[in-house]
Amino acid sequence: MAGWKWLLLRRYPINWFTPSDQWQQLIKESRVAYDGKPLELKLGKQRLRFYPEIPFGIRKKHLRKNWLVTAPSTYGSNLCGFARIRVGDTVMIGRANKKYKNLFNLPKSVGKRHVSITNERGDLIITPLDDHRQVEIIRFEDCDRKERIETRRYEALRQIRLLYGGPLTILPKENALNLLQSVNEILKQEPCRPKDDSGLPGGLVELPENIAPIIVGDLHGQVNNLLKILSENKFLDGIESECAALIILGDAVHSEIPGEMEEMDSSILIMDLILSLKKRFPANVFYLRGNHDSFNPSICKNSICQGSLLRRRLIELRGSEYVSAMETFYDLLPLVIQSDDFVACHAGPPRKKTNRSELINIRTFPETAQDITNSRLKRSNYFAGYGKADVKRFRKSLNLPKRTPFIVGHTPLHSAGSIWSDVGDIKNHHIIYSGRPEGPSLFVEINNRIIPISYPAEPLINIIGEMDQVD
Repeated sequence: MAGWKWLLLRRYPINWFTPSDQWQQLIKESRVAYDGKPLELKLGKQRLRFYPEIPFGIRKKHLRKNWLVTAPSTYGSNLCGFARIRVGDTVMIGRANKKYKNLFNLPKSVGKRHVSITNERGDLIITPLDDHRQVEIIRFEDCDRKERIETRRYEALRQIRLLYGGPLTILPKENALNLLQSVNEILKQEPCRPKDDSGLPGGLVELPENIAPIIVGDLHGQVNNLLKILSENKFLDGIESECAALIILGDAVHSEIPGEMEEMDSSILIMDLILSLKKRFPANVFYLRGNHDSFNPSICKNSICQGSLLRRRLIELRGSEYVSAMETFYDLLPLVIQSDDFVACHAGPPRKKTNRSELINIRTFPETAQDITNSRLKRSNYFAGYGKADVKRFRKSLNLPKRTPFIVGHTPLHSAGSIWSDVGDIKNHHIIYSGRPEGPSLFVEINNRIIPISYPAEPLINIIGEMDQVD
């Protein structure tokens, strides 16, 4: 039959495989039909679980049959890593896959190229690649998973609504001014931030080693993306329990979506939310200054002067006193954050020698501040940017090992995608962009490694708005 099918259709028949509740070995390419139930693979001593992704608030007809890959050993922790296999994706799982090796801490019992998995419209095509290492599969029941995840995420969104004081809408004038002034007072005494020689908060945040960073790139007005991050993966619980810190690398304002660049209400709303988070979690939410964090008229995109438009809209809604307080907020923001495990800023490293003292006293070094908030990676069409030597020197100036992850936003390399790793052939130099309407991306520290994670978009503002008021 296989021969006839090849002659007639020029392809071999599909080897359908039905997992059971007992371990079974896969010895050749096999296709497992999508039925909405989870699977588990055993690769050497490593077990990986495959769960159908359950988006929140997405209609069934728009549901894409993606799979999430997790490790049972991470269950119960506040922050756990996962990988996503989207429809059409093929991934090789093995120690040669750096992402999976770091994410799941794969042992030597896993081959360098152990198994290949393709998501074909939800079906998983599983192909063993190592003749000397087994691939085993089992079906297991997790009947209440969907209800459990929805309950947990609904609770996270309810907590956000309580924190914000109601539905996610632009705050009234008086409330907004009081909130901003409160945050400005917090910034003057911001935790983990040495003061400069004049007694003002310095430009450097030094994050304690026991706090896991959740690093978010440019959001550019995508409020739903920030809500998605806060409601996923127990991130809000981690922030609340002070074992994690939300770090936004600036440029939360000014939409970059064509046709929406002149609209400023989303920028005002996302800053209202960020300020509310900062007030509630002063030691576990940090916002770094980006080049869009200003009312400078030179901040333009496609000839649209977004800096001026935002200022005009804020004066219209909240008056000049609020605008003045927002300028104070910008001036009080830090520019760089580091721990023993990473360093991050908005745009790039200084293109000259610097040191910790200079970063703390950043107000007296405007050229260094300009580089950190505006510079871009040197490329074939941009020779004035920073390069490998600048990154190396920056790490050294902060007494960090040469392979310490250095994470920036500001410069998405393509119109699609959100994460670019080892950019410019610079080891552990990563660019993160979190403002795609398709959903956000971020970096988080798991198992002492900085791991990239991406999420699909969800209409969470609407879900919060439809919640019953809770006292």
